[in-house]
Amino acid sequence: MQAKNLVINTHLVDLNKATQALYELSEGLSLLDVVSEMTLKVSQAVSEISCHCEEILAEGELIDQIADSELIEILDEIVDIDVMSELENRIHNAQKNIQDPVINEFLGQLIEKIELRYICLIETIHEFNALFV
Repeated sequence: MQAKNLVINTHLVDLNKATQALYELSEGLSLLDVVSEMTLKVSQAVSEISCHCEEILAEGELIDQIADSELIEILDEIVDIDVMSELENRIHNAQKNIQDPVINEFLGQLIEKIELRYICLIETIHEFNALFV
């Protein structure tokens, strides 16, 4: 049981790191607010799961109780939201009004960087949720 608790805690740390990396890239940039808002939801869900883990750790049924809670469903719902499509649409719409190829290239590169971190976060959420299947 200790090993499973350690695995859960390790995955929670990984989730926090992936969330923070994407948040830092998107925070404070109005065009990227959809990404920033999603990372805040993930962060809140991870925080709630962490608190829930601490509460039930002594009971020895950590995996069963988390699997039966709505907290995993919250992360599943976040994964199901297609944030990248919405972001790509926003940037594409913004690019329509920009004639400067350097700015358009920059926006394309920004999408690529965000997408890499977004994919990392989504994969980390999937790995975490797989612990409870």
